Amino acid sequence: MITRSFVKDVVALEGPIFLVVGMNSFGMAIFLHNQGNNQVTYRYQDSNENVEGSYTDIGTGFFGTIDPNGVVLTKITSTKPYVRLKAYAAGGSKLFCGISQYYLNVSNIQPIINI
Repeated sequence: MITRSFVKDVVALEGPIFLVVGMNSFGMAIFLHNQGNNQVTYRYQDSNENVEGSYTDIGTGFFGTIDPNGVVLTKITSTKPYVRLKAYAAGGSKLFCGISQYYLNVSNIQPIINI
C-alpha cells in the first residue's frame, strides 16, 4: 500500500489537483479536506492516455462540492491507467489530499503526481 498526502491551492479556474498514474483496479481511497474559506467544486476523471481531451468524468458519486472545513472520502476503482482530480473555488481555497492505493505486487507501484 502507498499513502501520500499534500495540500494544494485551488483557484477560481478549474484545473488539475493531482494525477495518479498506473492501473488502479484494486482501488484507491481518497480523502479531501477543504481547509480554506470558500466552497470547492471537484470531479474525478479517468483516461487510457494522458491527453487533455481524452479524460472523461468517472460518473455519479465522483463529483460534488466541499464546504469550508468539509471532508469527503471517496473510493475509486478504475481499469484505466490515468485518474485525476480537477477542482475550482471562487475566491480560492486550500485542499488537503490524502491518497492510499493498494497493490498486490509492489513492482507495479506507480507515482501519484502532485500537479
